[in-house]
Amino acid sequence: MKVFKQVILTGLFLSLLACGNKNVSVDTPVTRDVGTALQAGSTHFTSVISDVRGNVALEVYLPPSWDKTDDVGYPVIFFLHGGTGDEKSFFNHVESQQLNLWINNGEVPPFVLIAIESEYIGGEEGQWSSANNEVFLTSEEQGELREFTRSNYNAGHSSQSISVHGQSRGARGALHYAFKYPAKFAAAMSNAFVSDYALEEEQINSLSNKEAIKASGIKIRMVIGTEDNWVLEQGRQASYIMHDYLTDIGITHEFEILQNAGHQLNSMWLTSTESGLVNGLYELKLHAQMWK
Repeated sequence: MKVFKQVILTGLFLSLLACGNKNVSVDTPVTRDVGTALQAGSTHFTSVISDVRGNVALEVYLPPSWDKTDDVGYPVIFFLHGGTGDEKSFFNHVESQQLNLWINNGEVPPFVLIAIESEYIGGEEGQWSSANNEVFLTSEEQGELREFTRSNYNAGHSSQSISVHGQSRGARGALHYAFKYPAKFAAAMSNAFVSDYALEEEQINSLSNKEAIKASGIKIRMVIGTEDNWVLEQGRQASYIMHDYLTDIGITHEFEILQNAGHQLNSMWLTSTESGLVNGLYELKLHAQMWK
């Protein structure tokens, strides 16, 4: 087979948790002027009032050199968490100090990362492919994520400086935006796509928009681990099937099976790739190659 009350986080991060564990916040995030309390090289919590989604919680990482007055601005990665996760999921698995090190060492350029809480309707977590999420992630209108990112973090000033990166259910989300809105993103990284139920929809999206995907030049990468429990225990084959399908219809993409990697983000992030780099660094480099 061919697969985000606002707090400045310092010191050690929370213990690594599975993306499948929902971290419930006692406080409802409050939208505020975040510009006066930001520290470069760290993360903080905030939220944005979206016209389509309401109050959306975010955890935002700013690079060591971040400067709101920088003339050029910064690229941004929108991170989509897995099922029952939340805006904390990325930095429950990846330390900001690691990102700081790679940036300070010149491995990757300075970038902003925004981890987003998914939509809940009637207590049920919605898909990243929902109509509301599509508007939230792709609209250029005031109040939605792109305008909020540009105004508050001097980042993502063009679609070619915006990437999407997802894990598990978020991996499906990353592919959804790559296939349906390819001109809106520079790159899409899909880690542990096991949403077999979404295969038909995403195959239709990729086939229907094949020429636009090719013309956009968007970088698409899919990875799945050999020790992914959803594959081993549930027989999920979405990554493999989508890889074969994209190959058959002629959509260029990277696909890698990560040896000994499990389903959780920390496992996929720290597993070495065929390039010799850990997957997290390798994929950040792919994002950076595409930013303009």
